[in-house]
Amino acid sequence: MIALTAKQMQNIDRRTSDKYGISGYELMLHASQCIFDAIRENLPDYKHKTYFILCGKGNNGGDGYGLAWLMHRNGLDVAVYFAAEQKDSRSDAATMKKNFNNEGGRTVSIDQFRIDCESIADNSVIIDALFGTGLKKDLEEPYLSLIESINQSGVYVVSVDIPSGLNCDNGMVMGAAVHADLTVTFCCEKPAHILKHSAPICGKIVLKDIGIPDACVQEEPHLIRVYSKEDAIRILPKNTIDQHKGSCGKVLIVGGSKTMSGAPVMAGSAALRSGAGIVKLLVPESVFVPIVSKTTELMCVPMKETMFGTLSKHNLSEILELLPSFDSLVIGCGMSVDENTKELLYGIIRNCEIPMVIDADGLNILAADPSILLNTKGKIVLTPHEVEMSRLSGSTKETIHSDRIEAAGSFARKYRSTVVLKGSNTVTASANADLYLNTTGNPGMATAGSGDVLSGVIGAFLARGLDPFDASATGAYIHGLAGDHAAAARSEYGMIASDIIEHLSYVLKLCDSRI
Repeated sequence: MIALTAKQMQNIDRRTSDKYGISGYELMLHASQCIFDAIRENLPDYKHKTYFILCGKGNNGGDGYGLAWLMHRNGLDVAVYFAAEQKDSRSDAATMKKNFNNEGGRTVSIDQFRIDCESIADNSVIIDALFGTGLKKDLEEPYLSLIESINQSGVYVVSVDIPSGLNCDNGMVMGAAVHADLTVTFCCEKPAHILKHSAPICGKIVLKDIGIPDACVQEEPHLIRVYSKEDAIRILPKNTIDQHKGSCGKVLIVGGSKTMSGAPVMAGSAALRSGAGIVKLLVPESVFVPIVSKTTELMCVPMKETMFGTLSKHNLSEILELLPSFDSLVIGCGMSVDENTKELLYGIIRNCEIPMVIDADGLNILAADPSILLNTKGKIVLTPHEVEMSRLSGSTKETIHSDRIEAAGSFARKYRSTVVLKGSNTVTASANADLYLNTTGNPGMATAGSGDVLSGVIGAFLARGLDPFDASATGAYIHGLAGDHAAAARSEYGMIASDIIEHLSYVLKLCDSRI
C-alpha cells in the first residue's frame, strides 16, 4: 500500500490531466459520486438524514459542492455553507457550485452554520469539505470556533479526503481538527490516515477509486510505502533444502560493558530467532563469564577492556581481522560512551566492508561527528529513537517528532545511510529517498532492551542477504508484530524485551510463504 503526501497528490492530479487526458472536473465528479456512495454504504438510513455541507474555496470544497448537487438531485435534504467565495469563476469548484445553484440549491455563508448548529437535530450529518490535504499553517478564527462547533455537535461527521485541521503529511493537528466518524479519501491513503496519533481522528477510512491510472501514481518518485504482511512474505529470505548454519548468515555483535551486559545478549538472541545461522558476541572480558553463563547457542569472545569495563580501542585490529568471516555487524548495544569506544567505533566504520547496524551507544558516539558516515566502505543502518535522532541531526526532539518521515528521510539522504527512526509508526528511509512506514508495534515495547532486539533482527536479515533497506523495513515490521503478540500474551504493561524475542519465531511462521 502507498501513502501519498499532499505534494505528491497534487503532482498526480496534474499528471492525470496533462498526460492521461482526465480533467480535474471529471475527477471532481467522480470524487463527489464516491463520497455519496460511501455515505450510502455506511448510513443505511441515509435518505432520512439532513445534510449540512461545509465547503472551502479549493478543490475539497468543490467535492462538497458536487456532493450537494448529487444529493439535491436525489431528493435529499441539503444545506450548503461556503467558507469563502470562489475567486476564480472558471475553476472546477466554481463550476460545481453553479451546478448546485442552477438546480435550485442554495448556499449561505459559513457564519450561518454556527447559528444553525445550535439547534442541529440528532438525525443530521455534517460533511466537512473545508480544507482537505492542502493545509499548511495553523488555523485561526473563525475556523477554530467552527471546528469546535462541529466536534461538539454530537452528530455523524464525514470528512472529505482528510479531516480539516489535520496536516496530511505528518498527522499533526494544526490548531484544531475535525473529529470525523467517516473519512472518504481518493486514489491512495495519506500519511495522516495511517499514523497512529492521527488515524483515530479520521474515524473509519474509506478509500475510493476516482479513475486516476495506477501508472500515474507509480510514476511519482519517492513514494511512501506502508509495510504489510504481503511485503514480509515476498521479501523474507527463503530456506533451501541443502542449507547449513554457515549459509544462513553469520552475525558479529560488538557491544556490552560492565554495567550493560544484557544488551548484546538480547541482540544476539534476536538474531538467532530471526534466522541467522551463527551469532558471535565480542564483549569486555569482565562480562564474558556472566554472559556465557546465561546463553547457550550464542558464541562469545572476551575482549580487552578499559578500567571502566568498556571495550578498549586496542581491540580494533583483531575485530577488523574477524569482519570478513561474517555477513553483518551489529555494534553499539550496551557499549557505553568514552574515548576508547569512540576510537573503536570510528575505526570500524572507516574499515568495515560488511553491512553494519549501529544502535544505542554507537549512535550517541556517532552524534559527535556524523560526517564519518560519508567515509565508509560498507553499507550502514542506523536505528535511532527520537532523542538519538535529535543528537545525530542537531534538530530538536520536537522538530523530529513533528515530522518523523521528513526527519528520517532527510538524514538518510544526507549521510547516504539507511535510517530506522524508531517509535510509533517506525519510519525506514533509504539513501535513495525510498520510505517505508510501519504499522505494527505498541506502547508496551517502550521497555529496556527492545531496541537491542530490533538491531539483532535487522542484523540477521542483513546476514541472510537482504539489502539494508529491505532488511530494516522487514525487521521493523517483524519486531513490531512480535511485540503485538507479546502484548496479547503478557499485556502492554507486563511485557519485557525478552517477550518480543520469544514471539519472533511465531510471527516469522505467520510470514512464511509456504504456509
